[in-house]
Amino acid sequence: MKSEIVEAFAEMAKERNIDKEVLAEIIESVFMNMIKKRFGTTDNFDIFVNFEKGEIEIYQNKKIVEEVTDETREIDLESARKVEPDLEIGDDFVEIVDPRSFGRRLILSARQNLSQRLKELEKESTYQEFSQRIGEIVSGDVRQVTARQGVYLVV
Repeated sequence: MKSEIVEAFAEMAKERNIDKEVLAEIIESVFMNMIKKRFGTTDNFDIFVNFEKGEIEIYQNKKIVEEVTDETREIDLESARKVEPDLEIGDDFVEIVDPRSFGRRLILSARQNLSQRLKELEKESTYQEFSQRIGEIVSGDVRQVTARQGVYLVV
């Protein structure tokens, strides 16, 4: 997955004052949840988020076998040799997973999950910032009042 998505994530991190390493962990977690929903396991998957290069890469590790019994963990020799001709049975094979193969529903679910996790981080950050100021008098503008979450101020 190329730079447009990673740039969008980096911009979100900057706007919401979130550390890039923390954002990378959240993105990895969101993609792992997508993988678990799609494939039923995350044991043989690796995700790499690189903000400098602008990439998110998902790798699926498979074992080369004669007859495939588990498509999530195994690949037949013929299919593996299409990619790399000198492979043999028993070798490890790394397949790059295209995130578009997850389907629209899983991607929307991941987007909501990411949004929710970012909101939680924002809340925690705001709490940490103002928990140190208990008892102080601050001035600000009231932006919103809600029954569940209280008063939103711009200080």
